[in-house]
Amino acid sequence: MSEATSAVYLSRPTDTCATLFEGIGRAINLLWQSITHDDIAAAATVVIAIFTATLWFSTHRLWKAGQIHSEKQLRAYLLVTKANIGIPDGAPSETIINLTVRNFGQTPAYKVTIWADMLFDRDPLRTNLIGTKNPTVGETIYGPNGKQTTSFYKTGLRTDQKQAMFSDHGAAIYVWGEVRYVDAFNKKRCTKFRAIQRGGPEFRDKPMAFCNEGNEAT
Repeated sequence: MSEATSAVYLSRPTDTCATLFEGIGRAINLLWQSITHDDIAAAATVVIAIFTATLWFSTHRLWKAGQIHSEKQLRAYLLVTKANIGIPDGAPSETIINLTVRNFGQTPAYKVTIWADMLFDRDPLRTNLIGTKNPTVGETIYGPNGKQTTSFYKTGLRTDQKQAMFSDHGAAIYVWGEVRYVDAFNKKRCTKFRAIQRGGPEFRDKPMAFCNEGNEAT
């Protein structure tokens, strides 16, 4: 290949780039000359509208996140912290269920209703727990860090069931129910609980334990 041919071959990319840039420059110049003041104002209006919409959307998301965080931090949280039963000696009679409910939140809980039920069964549980879900106590209010103990009266155990609770480690009494309330943000909440008392010679001295299942809250 000759020097002249090489020079021509090497100059082609540069010429192409120059032609391309020149074409782009002429197109921009032509476009700029054809744009009027009204076109510029319309484009600016569109840009401002897009910016405003984006700013509003970001602010709304930030506000919503802050509201959710505030609700989680300040709302009422009602939990059953203690459950026990009292079984009188002698003939079958009413069994007493004592429940202690506490508000762990920073705002009151309103329209609080509680229902509880009891079942004699085996451990592990063999029967589905289905209660009446009729509130046993009327509506009440729990203040921040408020705590109340409520007693429920249920039909007592039969004599054979009582004997099983004192002698059979496989026997068990289940207590379960729901706590329903409305928080300060006017949202309905529900806490489900389930506790068990296992049989055996030390039956009366055993506190009720909360089961692995059946305890949840919204």
